Amino acid sequence: MNKGDKSKYSSQQRIVDIYIRLLTGENINISNLSFEYGKHSETIKDDIKNLRIVLEQQQNAITYNVKNNTYYLEKENEFLKSGDILILLMLLYQSRSLVKEERLEIEKKLIGLFPLEEQQKLNKFFRSYNYHYSTAQEKNTREKLNDLFYAILEQKQITFLYKKANEIKERRVKPLTINFHDHQFYLLANFVGKSFDQPTPFRLDKIDKIQILDERFQLNKSSDYFKPGKHSNQSYNMYSGKEVTVKLKVDRSVDEYVFRTFPIVNKVNSDDEDMSIFEINVLGTKGILFWILGQRDRVEVLSPKVLRDEVKEIITKMLKKYQE
Repeated sequence: MNKGDKSKYSSQQRIVDIYIRLLTGENINISNLSFEYGKHSETIKDDIKNLRIVLEQQQNAITYNVKNNTYYLEKENEFLKSGDILILLMLLYQSRSLVKEERLEIEKKLIGLFPLEEQQKLNKFFRSYNYHYSTAQEKNTREKLNDLFYAILEQKQITFLYKKANEIKERRVKPLTINFHDHQFYLLANFVGKSFDQPTPFRLDKIDKIQILDERFQLNKSSDYFKPGKHSNQSYNMYSGKEVTVKLKVDRSVDEYVFRTFPIVNKVNSDDEDMSIFEINVLGTKGILFWILGQRDRVEVLSPKVLRDEVKEIITKMLKKYQE
C-alpha cells in the first residue's frame, strides 16, 4: 500500500479504520500506520490511546506486543478463532451434507472473517480437502433449510412434494425441527389432521416444492410436549417409536463405542470381568437393531424379550443362507 491511499483520511476516518483493522485481528505497527496515513507517529499513538479509553469500557484492551513491536486487540468476548473455524469446516467437510458449491460458499464466508495472513493458512490447510471433496447430495440444501427454519420458528404449516419408493405424494405437515443423520438432513413434522406417538422424519433431499402456508399451529404445552433435543438423543438411525430401555451385555472392548454411539446410556455393575451391562434409552427398537447386528458376537440382547427374539430370528435366517 502506498502512502497516498489513506493520507487524506480525516482523524475520524483514520481512527475508525484502525479500529476495524484491530477488530479483524490485525497486528498493527506504529511506524507502518504513520507511513500509510501520512501522520506523525505521535498522532497515531494518540489515536490508539483514545481507542484504548473507549474499548476498555467494553472490557476489551489494546495490548502491546514487545517481541514484534505491534498492537493487537485482546477481546473479552472474542470472535471466532482460526481453530474454531477449523472445527466447523472439518465437521462440514466430513458430513458431506452439502453440494460442493454450497460448502465452498460457506467456507469462503467463514475464512473471510480473518486477516489475509490467517486466510492464507486456512486456505492452504483445506486445499486437499476441497479438491477431494465428495458430496452425498445431488441437489442444493441451504434454500430448503432456510425455508423450513422460518416455518418452524413461525409455527406455520407447510406443504411439499415427497418422493418415496418411486412414488411422489403431497404432504401437509406441522414442521417441528430439523435433524441430521448419516450425511442427510431430516425434517421432523406432524401430519395435519393425523395423530402419531412421534413426529415423522422426511429426508430433505426427497422434499421438493416447499410452500409455507398462512395457517399456523400451536404446540401442546403438556407433559408430552415435543422436545427436539431429547428426541435426537433417543432416535437412533432416525427411527422412532415408544420410549424403551434396551439392556445389553457387551464385550468390554466395545464399552467406549457404546458411550460414543448412544447419548442416553447407563452402565450397570457387572461381576463379569470380560462383559459389561448397559441400559440404553431409545425410541423403538428398529434403529438399535441395526447397530446390534453390526457388532457380531460382541453384543447380547438381554431385554426387552421382543427384541431378543427378533435378533435370534434374524440370525437363524442368516445362518440358513450360509448352510445352503
